[in-house]
Amino acid sequence: MEEFDTNELFEENNEFETMKKEIEMEAAMYDLKIHLANENYDNIVTKGIDIDAMKESGINMDSLEKTLNLMLDLFIELEEYEKCSKIKEVIQQI
Repeated sequence: MEEFDTNELFEENNEFETMKKEIEMEAAMYDLKIHLANENYDNIVTKGIDIDAMKESGINMDSLEKTLNLMLDLFIELEEYEKCSKIKEVIQQI
């Protein structure tokens, strides 16, 4: 008769809990990413963004362009094409 190793069962359960926590963390991060992209978008639409003034003051536009491209990729994934159009307009100004 084979002995039942309770440690093995505990390890399997622990691995499952770790995987579950990782999945939950990834979902929370994705939700946060969506929230921040929408918040940025709302600010751009309601308050605008003065690309010319930023350029004149010597602000490095690489970070802004990277952020806008990340937002664009997310909105494409979410099929929010109106938002994509607005973000593309801003990117083209850079």
